[in-house]
Formats: sequence, structure tokens, C-alpha cells
Amino acid sequence: MDAGPGDQRPVHGGEGVAVTAWDFLHAATPYVWSRERSGYATKSEKKRWLLNNAVRVNGQPLRFNEEVDFPVFSMVLFPNGDRITLI
Repeated sequence: MDAGPGDQRPVHGGEGVAVTAWDFLHAATPYVWSRERSGYATKSEKKRWLLNNAVRVNGQPLRFNEEVDFPVFSMVLFPNGDRITLI
């Protein structure tokens, strides 16, 4: 069953559960606006952000299949751009 717009997956799975960068980004940014088109960012856009090193967590680049180290204190989208998004 697909989750509706009000449903969100947990950002982390709890103690001892590994969360990949893709799972984290997808869960943490359900309503981020797209820079490429009018509307919310698609899954493919978010995947491309990770592949292009456009996401930093706790000051470090986040790679697509990398495990996220919790706790997360900051997430920056497009750190090298004219405008950045802080979450």
C-alpha cells in the first residue's frame, strides 16, 4: 500500500538499524521543492542529488548507499550553489 502525503516513514530505524543515505534523504525531505521543475522533488531528482554530491549531513558529503551516522545535526542541500537549503 502506498503512503499518502500525510504519511511519513521514520527517519531512522532505531537502535542498531542501519539507514542508507537514500532512505534518510527520502524520509527527511518529503516536501522539498524542485529546482528543475514546478513541484515537489521527485525520487529521481533526490537520487541524482546524492550521486552528484549535492547533499551534506553534519558537514560531510552524503553518498548514495552510505550509512547515515546518527545523530544528525544538520543537512545542507546544494552546498556549492548560489542558494542553499538548510534542514
